[in-house]
Amino acid sequence: MRKRKAGVALFLLCALFLGLVHVPMTKAASAGIVAGDIYTGGSVLREEDLEEKLKKQLEEAQAKKNAIESKKNELAERSKNLKSEYDDIEKYIQEMDQKQSDMLLEIAELEAALDELKAELEITNQQLAEAEKKEQVQYEALKRRFQYLYEHGNLTDLEVLLGSRDLSDILNYEQYASSIRVYDYLLARRYSEAKHDVELVKERLESQISVLESSHELYEQDFAYVQEVIANKEAALADYEEMIGATEEDLEEYLSQFNDAKADVDKLKGDIAKEQARKAAEAAKKAAEELKKRQQQEAQQSKEEREKKYGNVPHTGASSASAITKKNEKDPSKMIWPLPGDSRTGSGFGPRRAPIKGASTFHKGVDIGGKFGSEIVASLAGTVKIATYSSSAGNYIEIDHGNGYVTRYLHCSKLLVKKGDTVLQGQVIGLVGSTGVSTAPHLHFSVVIDGVSVDPLLYVRY
Repeated sequence: MRKRKAGVALFLLCALFLGLVHVPMTKAASAGIVAGDIYTGGSVLREEDLEEKLKKQLEEAQAKKNAIESKKNELAERSKNLKSEYDDIEKYIQEMDQKQSDMLLEIAELEAALDELKAELEITNQQLAEAEKKEQVQYEALKRRFQYLYEHGNLTDLEVLLGSRDLSDILNYEQYASSIRVYDYLLARRYSEAKHDVELVKERLESQISVLESSHELYEQDFAYVQEVIANKEAALADYEEMIGATEEDLEEYLSQFNDAKADVDKLKGDIAKEQARKAAEAAKKAAEELKKRQQQEAQQSKEEREKKYGNVPHTGASSASAITKKNEKDPSKMIWPLPGDSRTGSGFGPRRAPIKGASTFHKGVDIGGKFGSEIVASLAGTVKIATYSSSAGNYIEIDHGNGYVTRYLHCSKLLVKKGDTVLQGQVIGLVGSTGVSTAPHLHFSVVIDGVSVDPLLYVRY
């Protein structure tokens, strides 16, 4: 396999950013790094720049991965096409092999037929020679007879009549002469016809042999062509095998490079996710600190404003809920104590050590009382926004008083109002309990202004 220099270089670059490879810093460089900076081997990056740097590297790695994947897919398609062409050639060679086998059988049949015809022709030639020989013998016999007649002359009818002893001799002579002539004629004709028939057979055989020899020659030519095609195709197959082998080797290499590039991309994605998580955690921590600081500032500002505007917070505690006159009062400066007859306070507003696991380390209200079942009243008139249960607040109520003011009542043992109810100042809305995250019966009372919790003791005293 070829060396994957690009992947190694990318890994080293990422390692430098992640601190996996230690590069010593000069005193000047280390002295110049301040909190919030990250040293990356010869350069200093602000934390807010690291994610962008990693994203840029991710884009480059993704582009490289896509390029390798494209080349890998191209090689895979090429390999598929080469294999398809290889299969086509192989199938064609198989067809030609079958054709070659068929032609060999046909050539063998032709050669057998030629041998048979030649053997038959040989017999015919022998028959023809025999017929010619017989014809020649007959011809010689006829020549001798004609020669004899020519030398001795032809007997006239008078000579035959005078030389005969009786009529029977005359008739016998004529019959004999006639028979000789007929015999000679028929014999000559038969020999001539036999010779002619043999010559026709010979001509037919020679014609058939000529046709078969022509066909044999054509078959031999076709057979030679088929052999040449097979040889060429087998050479092409060898070339295709070489190309397929080379393509698959390249494909394997690109697959390895693709896996490396994918690993690089995944690692960079992981690095970016870690960086984003780190930044998100820092942002959340910073936001929490800012919120806490803002709440404290607002609480202090609210306290200063209250002291400036109202002086001391008035005492509004009553001995019991029945002693309170119910009013449609929504002015925050006239808020009343939510737990009549009980002035005890526990954990106050602000930072604290969580009393139990799950409790908040920044207390957003004040804990009042400790008697189970004591009646809780609405500090101001308003509309019930929430009257439900949660795992942390237990049974709790939230009342909207308008102008951004909301009061909350947590850990109730029982709720006496429901969402959407309109309540008056001093109306009993629930009973003290210890539901949710709570160590003992008490009322957690909160005052919220425009979504920010403030110290309730700035608004109400017992």
